Amino acid sequence: MFKVLLSFLIVFLFIGNARSQNRDTIIVYYKNYLNPQKVSTLDSADFVRIVYPPDSSEEFYNIREYYKSGKIKLIGKMDIHSNISTFLLVGNCISYYPNGKKQNISYYGDDGKKADLEYSFRPDGSISYVKKWIVQPQPFLNNAILWECYDDKGNQICENGNGKWIIYDTEGKNIILHGQVINGYMDGEWDGSAMGDDSIKYICKYNKGKSLSAISYSNRLTYSFSADKEYATYKNGNLFDFLNTLRMHFKLPRDINGNKINIDTVHISFIIGKDGRVSNVETLGSVNPVLNSELNLAATKCHDWNPSKYFGIPVRSRVIMSLKINERNIDDKVLIKSIDFKRELDFLNPGLDVQHPVNNQ
Repeated sequence: MFKVLLSFLIVFLFIGNARSQNRDTIIVYYKNYLNPQKVSTLDSADFVRIVYPPDSSEEFYNIREYYKSGKIKLIGKMDIHSNISTFLLVGNCISYYPNGKKQNISYYGDDGKKADLEYSFRPDGSISYVKKWIVQPQPFLNNAILWECYDDKGNQICENGNGKWIIYDTEGKNIILHGQVINGYMDGEWDGSAMGDDSIKYICKYNKGKSLSAISYSNRLTYSFSADKEYATYKNGNLFDFLNTLRMHFKLPRDINGNKINIDTVHISFIIGKDGRVSNVETLGSVNPVLNSELNLAATKCHDWNPSKYFGIPVRSRVIMSLKINERNIDDKVLIKSIDFKRELDFLNPGLDVQHPVNNQ
């Protein structure tokens, strides 16, 4: 049904295109709502972004995003000079939940920064909060004043920037952070509960919106933190060191012809424990048992990891990475190196992102 609907939309947009300066309509498929990544086919996408030219009387492109169900996800406009992946929204923008209810109504200035009032709603359609965006000189950054807030029963608990403020989870049911607002800013102690783990509680202290401290509590222990999720790092955060160390500790097996196996297409998956030790090493893209054994043995000698942390608490995490170091030159002067990798906290849904409690406005 969605493919039929999408085909209809494409035909319709191309007809409109013929009346609008003969510019091409652009269709891009994306996976993951919170951190969208391009994919090549509709079947592997979570939503579709369609960008089509403005009418002759307008200067901004029109944007429509659709869920795979065919329901609208976003309606807005884009600066004509923007890149399709990092486009700048301009003017009024409305986003929707998968159930068709409004999720957010925002206004963006010509510089791509939020301005004026922003309205946020819960999945049931009820109002959650209103923020007032104040123009700042920094690029892509404006300051949000906490203006109005409503609890899950519809009662207004913050008015004109003063009162209580509640931040709910993505389903609009469970409270993950709440506290006092004075003159539009977080103030005093805010109590929180970690999304995905009810056993983790935390307290954040603010003064006029500025974060002073953040302490979490779990199993009668306390932890300080500055971000909800901190991913594991190797030594000083250098993945190249890890890959080079790993390569030093194993020998490339040979194929039946006596040639060393090419590992440029091989990816490995492994667990980093709470103590920073590596385990559960698996190879992806290779079925050579000797290579699997060599990599497992080599990984046991690469335990210089700082573990991932969830609200300051050490947790297990999983890393998937390539064994190849990519290299490319820029203008024959600068050599850029990179490694393809993916990481996630092992006990959380990898698509789940948690709202930051520190400096959250």
